[in-house]
Amino acid sequence: MILISEQLLSRICQQAVAAYPEECCGILVGTGDGKKQIQRFCKTANMNKQRLRERYLIDAFEHYNIDKQARADGLSIVGFYHSHPDSPPYPSEFDIKSAWPAYSYIIISVDKHKNTEAKSWILAGRNRCLVAEEIRYLRIS
Repeated sequence: MILISEQLLSRICQQAVAAYPEECCGILVGTGDGKKQIQRFCKTANMNKQRLRERYLIDAFEHYNIDKQARADGLSIVGFYHSHPDSPPYPSEFDIKSAWPAYSYIIISVDKHKNTEAKSWILAGRNRCLVAEEIRYLRIS
């Protein structure tokens, strides 16, 4: 399960809509084992310049710097997000092959400049399947 505020998820979705028709991507920072709580997200550049509409790639140096800052703040990287322009929010073969255990992967479907749906996935089992992960909204007091 992943916990995120509606406001944070809305901001991620806005980034996905703004990047359309290209894929956007970024890193989810927060806390938790099993039940992850997203504290913030970090927008990253899509380094896959050859296939911007169907693949994303996060720069290793940018990933390292975000991880370093998260740890300094007592947090950690708990997942990643990216968009699927004009495609449903289900993992592609490339997404599955690129996934790492224990991380959450939020995929945002964008249809003609409108966010349509966001789903979260997590790698499960030795057969490298991404399975749906429940998204719960945090209540902000």
